[in-house]
Amino acid sequence: MSERRLTLNRRDFLKLSPIVLGGAMLACSKVEQRAGGRCPCDALAHAQMTLWAVMTRLPYSNKVIGPEQRLTFREALRAHTMGAAYAAHEENINGSLEPGKFADVTVWTEDPYNLPVERLYNNTIDLTMVGGMIVYQKS
Repeated sequence: MSERRLTLNRRDFLKLSPIVLGGAMLACSKVEQRAGGRCPCDALAHAQMTLWAVMTRLPYSNKVIGPEQRLTFREALRAHTMGAAYAAHEENINGSLEPGKFADVTVWTEDPYNLPVERLYNNTIDLTMVGGMIVYQKS
């Protein structure tokens, strides 16, 4: 078998803005069913990390890939919540706070809408609810 290499223009890697601006649903996190419960299953399951990553476009090399592809906090949050639910075919039970859906909520210590992106990554959690029940509360 011959070895083939894919050469990819790094600026074109994961073009997010056209997806969002075009009205398509973008998922930046995924959730799988495991042992009867929902649990994050990707490397970027930590909400602050997922949101920070799509807002900064900074990989481990610390060189921005496609700065014009950065998402706003609002776009990133929608992709992390409603987009993830849509990708998992769970938009009728997850992804937004509406009657009849699971009440999965995270309350952050600082308002993420008013934080500079550099501080978003280290924002801590005060409360987490899953299915309407408190599963974590900062003491």
